[in-house]
Amino acid sequence: MAAVWSQYITTRAYYAYVTRMATALIALLSAVKQDVAVLYGGKTVAVKDVLGAVSAVLSQYGFDSTKMALLSGAADLRMALYSYRLSYPTPREFLTDARYLPAPGDAMAKIANIWPLTDFGRQYYSALLPLRAYHDYVMRALTAYLTWVANVPSTIQIKLNGQIATWDQAVKSIQSLLQQYGLDAVRMNFVNLVADLRYSLTEYRHSFPTPRQFLADMLNVPDPDALYDQVSKYWIINDWGRQYIKSQIPYRRYRRWIFIIVDYVARAVGRGNMSPQDAVKLLQQLTKYGLSKYDMDIINYLITAMQCYYSGCVVA
Repeated sequence: MAAVWSQYITTRAYYAYVTRMATALIALLSAVKQDVAVLYGGKTVAVKDVLGAVSAVLSQYGFDSTKMALLSGAADLRMALYSYRLSYPTPREFLTDARYLPAPGDAMAKIANIWPLTDFGRQYYSALLPLRAYHDYVMRALTAYLTWVANVPSTIQIKLNGQIATWDQAVKSIQSLLQQYGLDAVRMNFVNLVADLRYSLTEYRHSFPTPRQFLADMLNVPDPDALYDQVSKYWIINDWGRQYIKSQIPYRRYRRWIFIIVDYVARAVGRGNMSPQDAVKLLQQLTKYGLSKYDMDIINYLITAMQCYYSGCVVA
C-alpha cells in the first residue's frame, strides 16, 4: 500500500510536466513519420527511438501500456488530421490556388466532395470559383475596355473574336462577358460612369491645348493673343500661372525676329552705319516683345564686340 501511495505522490507531483511531455510527444508523432531522423538530446535519432525513450520516462510517472496506447491513438488521429490538411486545401485556399490552376472547375469537381460543407456552402464556393479564378484576366479586360471606350471613336469598327464588329456591338459583347464574371448591374453602372469620365477627359485633352502646348502652337497661329483668350479659360491654373503664360507669348513668338534684328543692329554699329545711341533707341522698342534690361546689357556687350571686330578698339 505504501508503494502505491508513493507512486501516486510522485505522479501527482510531476503531473503538469508529464502532461506537457505527453502533449509534445503527440505533436511530434502527428507531424513526423517514425522513420524520419530528428535532433533529440543533441543527437540525430529516428522518431521511433524518441518514442521509445520518452515512453520509458512516462512509464515511470503513471503511463502504463493502456495509457500509452491511448496516447498513440491520439497521435494517429492528429496525424490523420495533419495529413488531410497537407493533402487537401480548404475552400478558401482552393479559391486562391484556382488563379494558377489550368482547369479550376475540374479540380473543384474532384475535391468538393471531400469538404465537410452544407449545400449552401457548396453553391457559394461554386459560384465564387470562376470570379476568383479569372479575376486577374477580368480586371485586365476591364482596364483595356475602359481605355478603349475613352479613346476610340464610336465610328470605328474593331476586330472582336476574329470578326469585325461595330462599336455598339463590341460594347454589348464586352459588357455581357464582364457581367458573367462578377460585374453585376450596380458594378456596371460604376464601370459606365468611369468610362464616361475617361471619355470626357480624352475629349478635353483633344479639344484644348495645355499651357505648354499652347506656347508651342502659338508660333503657327496668326493671332496668339486671341487664341490665348479662347483657350485659357479652360485651363485649371491660378492667376500667377495665367500671367506667366501670357508674358511668354511675345518673346516666344517673335524671338527669331528679335535675334535677327539684334544681329543686324550690332553689325550696323560695328561697321559705322549706325551710332550706338540710335541702336539703343531702336532696341528699346523691342522690350514690349520680351527684351529685358538684362538682355539689353548683353546686347551692349555684343555691340562693343562688333565695333572691335570691324574697327578695332582697346578694352579698358
